[in-house]
Amino acid sequence: MKRKRIIISLLTVAAFWGIFPLYVSSRTMAEEFVTQVKPASKQLEFMGIPVHQSKNQLVAQLKAKGFTEKKDAKGKPMLCGTYDGRQVKAKVFTYTIMIEDLKHYSLAEAKTRFEALLAKIQSKYGTGRFTSKSPDFKVYEIKYQGGVVSVMLTNEDEMYGKSSLYVVGIGFHK
Repeated sequence: MKRKRIIISLLTVAAFWGIFPLYVSSRTMAEEFVTQVKPASKQLEFMGIPVHQSKNQLVAQLKAKGFTEKKDAKGKPMLCGTYDGRQVKAKVFTYTIMIEDLKHYSLAEAKTRFEALLAKIQSKYGTGRFTSKSPDFKVYEIKYQGGVVSVMLTNEDEMYGKSSLYVVGIGFHK
């Protein structure tokens, strides 16, 4: 059972971070989401940047918003900047922006940050549903204008969940 939970957690994290595409028809996704989307004419966006763009376009627009290019611990490029009053790092793919707070939190702090970020996203995009709701691994998804917004809380040690620190992030996917 524990092995199954680890595999499910890894697959969810992989999908959240865009490691592999989700092979789900739009009809299936629509049926899975119990969503009360707020009516709006705008498309899915992050800091006013439409997500439905190429990686190069997204990177250029994030840089115009003050994000700077840096390398992560593995030498892979990432962008760092400020979102919601916090220092964050961004990973960008075509049609996807993934934001993660640079600060890692205790579980209590992470829950507070997750709830505040979720409330902010819900006020703009409406309600969705939890796709994972364990105490130390939460993912909440909202389907919106042909895309998905995901708010996530996970243990810093994604593989084994043995860290006392937690990560809070948000993803915008076409």
